Amino acid sequence: MGKLFVWIGIIGLAWTLPAWAGFSYVNRCGGGEGPHPLINFSQDFPAKWIETEASVQDFSFSEKRDELLYRTTSNNVKAYYHSDGSKAEMGYSRYPLSQVIDEDLGLLAAQGFPAYSDFDPFGWKVFNVRPTRGGYQNLFWEKGTLYSLKRRSSDHYDIYQYRKGAASSQPHCWTSNLYPAEGHAYPYVYYYGQESDYYGIHLVVYTVDVRSCQIVHELEFGEPLAGRLQEVHVFPSLKAVAVKVDHPETNLLWYQSVQGCAYYNLNATPNSGSRLMVLNHENSLLGSFSLRDGLSLIDFSAQSRTRVPAFLQAKAMRGAYLTRDGRRLYLNPEANGEGPHPLLELTLPSH
Repeated sequence: MGKLFVWIGIIGLAWTLPAWAGFSYVNRCGGGEGPHPLINFSQDFPAKWIETEASVQDFSFSEKRDELLYRTTSNNVKAYYHSDGSKAEMGYSRYPLSQVIDEDLGLLAAQGFPAYSDFDPFGWKVFNVRPTRGGYQNLFWEKGTLYSLKRRSSDHYDIYQYRKGAASSQPHCWTSNLYPAEGHAYPYVYYYGQESDYYGIHLVVYTVDVRSCQIVHELEFGEPLAGRLQEVHVFPSLKAVAVKVDHPETNLLWYQSVQGCAYYNLNATPNSGSRLMVLNHENSLLGSFSLRDGLSLIDFSAQSRTRVPAFLQAKAMRGAYLTRDGRRLYLNPEANGEGPHPLLELTLPSH
């Protein structure tokens, strides 16, 4: 397979790069047989509804503070404290909340907008990004510096750097012929590229270090994908990648350095069209959701799928977050019927 042509550089300087020595896991995924079977069972989990007075648009969770922030349909932001179940009024927001948090300094970034807030007191500070057009995505914080992606064209994404208190975010690195994946964690930003040949679409996942603006690792999927590419997620601490494609059965390709490549079926019943739900990019427990199947949790270490009982089914799932220890799962289900849709907290067993 021929190499993809990739440009990456610091602003004002560009070069092409080959595969680089990087992380300790192997840099080639040779295949992906399957779908491998998942053992199906149902399990009751201790569940608690978090009464939110109004339906929730989005939420964010601080691990260090054990604090959940949520934004209601009236754009009010409130805090929920797991330790004693108390709540507090935080402020007003027209911006969505994100999971991009500086835990040490207590800073929160908006989802899809150049804005950030302190946890206490809450209030957005908006900064400039030039040019103003194009998609925008906050990636991660590092000691009060916020890194973001700005789309310049369909396959050109610039990495921007913003220091707390400045008026504007500054361009830092740029790429072309690549598309952003998900799962970024300082100092690495993850991209993917695709190449077509007679056999199908081949995928390569690239790791860019924002300290040097260089590709430090690439993972090449030697066999063509089983369907049209939909999502690419990187799990850095697990040395793993999840690839969602639009095949009715072989629709989730899971690669992990200790296991290799294998396809799985997100659907608990045939052709139910389940949506992949990444609960935490530091945990291999994934979720799937469809109107027909409801919510399932997939544990690759046990090769199993846990069907969450029917009373937790909803007509949509608008957000999910698994705590870093894997013990609590927060969900934002949109239930059938009238009235507000509260958040749901599930307590999971150790796995």
